[in-house]
Amino acid sequence: MGVDCWADPTGRGAGTDHAVGLDLAIEELTAARSDNVGALQTIILISDGVPYCVDNCDWGGCFGAIRTEAYDYAQYAVDDEHISIFPVSFYDPDGMSLDSDSCSDVDTAKDDQSAFMESLGAEFETGYGEFFETTDADELSEILEVIGRTVPVALVE
Repeated sequence: MGVDCWADPTGRGAGTDHAVGLDLAIEELTAARSDNVGALQTIILISDGVPYCVDNCDWGGCFGAIRTEAYDYAQYAVDDEHISIFPVSFYDPDGMSLDSDSCSDVDTAKDDQSAFMESLGAEFETGYGEFFETTDADELSEILEVIGRTVPVALVE
């Protein structure tokens, strides 16, 4: 996010906010839908962390609200707008999120990050979404290729 995280320590502008990204992607995909009636729409969400904001490093309030909002946007995208989501969790091989040093006394476990990311696409009723995770940046291109092969394509004349 393009906001100075320390300028507003109780604000939402710092760090990973999947809800904002999902909202922007959904808006972009649905805005031109009349031009693409029937087109399969897909969001690939790659993240190195769980949702958080700086609230004096108190993860009970803001953290939970952003997490819930991201899940709600993902559920809306998949179930109501029929947009498939492919979440990709990119995490540190030592088991901590790549953004875990933002609050020195708070670490984000890999399992928590992976569970959250998986919830953003894999458990809804519709869509082609599939969850991926990796510790190796070189594997990201392979994951994108797998996703590209997963999305159904129809050539029409």
